[in-house]
Amino acid sequence: MASDSDIEQLVESREQEDTRLQILMSQRRKRKLDSMIDEEASAASSSVTRHRQDVSRQALLADIWLKAAQLHGTYAQQNVLEKAFVFLTMNSVINLTFDYPKLANINTEKFDDYKEENGFAQLKLRQLDANVLETIKQHVLSEVRYANIEANYVSFHHAGSLMIFEYQKESINSWRTLSENDIFRLFSSPIFEIIFEHSVVKLRSGETTNVGSAEVRAVQAKAAGVRPRGAFKVDLRLVLLNDKIEYDLANCEFAKSGDIQRKVLTDNAKVVVEAKCIMDFLVLNGRLNHEEAKKIQVVNLQACGLKMQLVALKLDQDGNGYVAQPIGSIIKLPTTMDTIPTFFQVGLPLLQYMKDVAEKNAMVLQDAFNRDSSSVDSQRSPHPTGFIKKTWLGPYSPETNSIPPIPY
Repeated sequence: MASDSDIEQLVESREQEDTRLQILMSQRRKRKLDSMIDEEASAASSSVTRHRQDVSRQALLADIWLKAAQLHGTYAQQNVLEKAFVFLTMNSVINLTFDYPKLANINTEKFDDYKEENGFAQLKLRQLDANVLETIKQHVLSEVRYANIEANYVSFHHAGSLMIFEYQKESINSWRTLSENDIFRLFSSPIFEIIFEHSVVKLRSGETTNVGSAEVRAVQAKAAGVRPRGAFKVDLRLVLLNDKIEYDLANCEFAKSGDIQRKVLTDNAKVVVEAKCIMDFLVLNGRLNHEEAKKIQVVNLQACGLKMQLVALKLDQDGNGYVAQPIGSIIKLPTTMDTIPTFFQVGLPLLQYMKDVAEKNAMVLQDAFNRDSSSVDSQRSPHPTGFIKKTWLGPYSPETNSIPPIPY
C-alpha cells in the first residue's frame, strides 16, 4: 500500500507533467499562429505586388491599383479621402477630380494625358426660352401668383416649379430645422415629379435598393468568407418599368446638410459605385460591345440640403475601367424670390440633362428587351464583356475591421 509520501510525490509528478504538457501545447499553438500570420502576410504581399491580368501594364489604373491594394488591408484605419480612393479603385473607377500624383505617386504628365483623353465633354444643355425666363422674372418682380402666368405647356411646366417655392416660403426660411426626409418631400421631390411627368423614366423613393448592387451582394455573400456590406440603399431611383420589373437608370442621394463639394469628392464615392452598377447592368442587358458602351453615361445626383451636384460615370477609352467626375455647376434650389430666375437658368437645365441621359439609357434597355422578344434575335451569340469590371461593395458597416478581399 502506497504511503502518504508516495502519493504526494505522484501528485507532484503529475502536476509537473501537466505543466510541461501545457507549455508544449502553448508553444505549438504559437508556432501554428505564427505560421498562419506568415502565410497571410505572404498572401497579402503577393496580392499587393500582383498586377491585374485584365488591365494593361501601361494603363493608369494599373499604377493606381498597386497603391490601393497596399492600403486595402488597413482600410478601416484610413482617412476619408484614402477610403474613397481605395473604394473607387477596387471598383476600377478613376475619379478625375482626385489628386492621383499625390495619392498614389502617379506621374503627373501621365495623369494629365489620361484626363485629356477620357475627360467628359462640355454639357449641351437645353436653353430656357427667353420669353419663359422673362415671364418668370416678371413674376418674381411683381409677385404675380403662378396661376396668372401664360398657360402654354412650357410655361405651365415652369409655373408648377414656381408654385412650389411660392407656397413653401415658411419652410424655406426654416429648412435647416427640417428632417432630411422633409427637405426631400417639400422641395426636391415636387421638382422631380414635374420634370419627369409623362416620361418613360419613373421615380421610386424611400430608400429603395440599387438592383445591380443587390445582385453583386448576393454573389459575394456566398463566395467571400467576410461579410460584405448590404446592397446600396438609395433615396431616389430613376427606373424603367418593363414587365413589372424595375431597371435602374440613375440614383439620387439626399443628405440634410454638409459641404456639397466635399460630399461628392470624398464622402459619397458610394454614388459613383452605384453608377458603376447601373452602367454594368445597362451594358450587359443592352448587349453592347465596347464601342457602343463607350457612348453610354450614367448621371447620378448628390444633394446636401438645398444644393445638388450631378456626378457622371462612363467607360474609359481603352476598356481598362471607368472614369467619373462631378459635372456642371452646383444646383441651388431657390431660398429667396430673387434666386428663382437663377435656378431656372442654371439648375433646371442640369436636372433636364439628367432626365435626357436617363431616357436615352431607358431606350437602350427597351430596344434590347424588344429584340429579345424575337425568336431570331434571341439566338444571337454573346458579345465580349471583358471591359466590365468586378464590383467591390466594401465592408459591412458594423464590422469595419473585417474587410472583404481584393476582387482580383
